[in-house]
Amino acid sequence: MTPRPSDHMTAETRESISRYTFCEVPQSEARALCLERHYSRIWHHAFGAYNYGMTDSDGKLIGVAVYGHMKNPASTASIADVRRGELVELNRLWIDDSAGRNAETQLMAYAHRELRRNTPVRIIQSFADGRLGVGTIYQAASFGYYGHHETLFYENIRTGRVHNSTPLNNTVNREGMLLNVHLARGDMRAFKVDTYRYLKPLNKSYARRIRLERVPYPKVRRGARYIDNYTPPVSQIARAYCIALIEGSATAAELADYAHRLGMTGADVDAVIGNEWIVKHAAGAGLPLAGLAETMLAGESVTVGGTLDMFGMDVTP
Repeated sequence: MTPRPSDHMTAETRESISRYTFCEVPQSEARALCLERHYSRIWHHAFGAYNYGMTDSDGKLIGVAVYGHMKNPASTASIADVRRGELVELNRLWIDDSAGRNAETQLMAYAHRELRRNTPVRIIQSFADGRLGVGTIYQAASFGYYGHHETLFYENIRTGRVHNSTPLNNTVNREGMLLNVHLARGDMRAFKVDTYRYLKPLNKSYARRIRLERVPYPKVRRGARYIDNYTPPVSQIARAYCIALIEGSATAAELADYAHRLGMTGADVDAVIGNEWIVKHAAGAGLPLAGLAETMLAGESVTVGGTLDMFGMDVTP
């Protein structure tokens, strides 16, 4: 896998530091490398607006820094007084073990200079996963620390894969919502981790635009804290059940049973049917909301030929 500079780059914008060469990397190559080598094995559609890498003396890509748009753009105003596109997130940072010490800092330093020179980006946000540490690489790169919050994760005990809980509770993400079937099967262990927020302004004037309070760097990592006898919110499973009905998913039966075991009520169903994304998903599939509500209350999940057949309706895609 050989990195190629973007079309707008010139030879002068590439530079060598120590024994590494730094350059821009096509999004497709950054994505492939992260999916193969980054511990999370996950790539979000918002990732990779800007991608930078480092190669060894043989031209092999041995590190990548991926910057993307905010996954929750509405939160930008609460973080800093900036225009659209001026705040991005460092989504993925992966460095091969062969790179040695300080490689992460060198790659970020190069990427931040390029972002400042060639893009509208002025502030970078990143989060340190408390399973791995408290963000010492960000501290070494002079990021400011702005506190932590708890993040809920699910670990699939059969596959070992770990899922952030957000996609399983985000009605926009139909694929993520259907993962709730693993909770219904008892295959998920829930745990919480401290997530540490870091921000780095690319010039001094933007440091004054940050609205959060900077606090001293954290020192102690608490690690993963598993939750015994975890039960997800019934609203989460009810929405997953409804999406399974809309999608004609074979998981609908299991989600129906789980939702009713959790005590789903008529009020829960009303809340689901009133959800704006459920309304949009149902409209896209040509399904009546009243019919969905009736089916959910009855606990039905009849599929015919792999697609849902409700009230005699043909909903084959």
